[in-house]
Amino acid sequence: MLINIWLQFFLIGLVAFGGGTAMIPVLARVIVDDQGWLSIGQFVDVIGLSQMTPGPIAINAATFIGYQSVILETGELWSSLIGATIATLGVLIAPVLLMSLVIGFEHKKSVQTWLNRLIYGLKPALVGLIIASALSIGQAIEGSILHFLLLFGMVFALLKTRVHPIIYIVIAGAFGVFVL
Repeated sequence: MLINIWLQFFLIGLVAFGGGTAMIPVLARVIVDDQGWLSIGQFVDVIGLSQMTPGPIAINAATFIGYQSVILETGELWSSLIGATIATLGVLIAPVLLMSLVIGFEHKKSVQTWLNRLIYGLKPALVGLIIASALSIGQAIEGSILHFLLLFGMVFALLKTRVHPIIYIVIAGAFGVFVL
């Protein structure tokens, strides 16, 4: 089980282009669809928790899921801490190795050209992944009309104002506590 957890998160880390938000569909596919470690509702909760805690989404999610999946299987605290550590290392190793490789050769003109082309080619895919993230999380919301009004209000406000997004997160949290 621990080898599978490490392998799945290593593969996620291997394709972790575009940051945490772009990785949500990949995480959902592996964690919910392929491995069945969490339901889509639990996955959305993990993403929410990952957004509220410091650090990248993929690392926070890996740590939580490594912990959760092992404790559900074994019921042992120490084993679950090992699961959390293995999942976290799995998601970290590939990007660290890839960045070390790129940095080692980045000064060469041919590598700079190749890297620029790679990034240029990845941009449309990353935008697609971010849109897919929003849609997959949106499907998991079991909300009322107030949830959707909040959603559209937040999108409109974020696009039309220069207010810091943290303010909107606080407003949404307060709305959830006092209104919903």
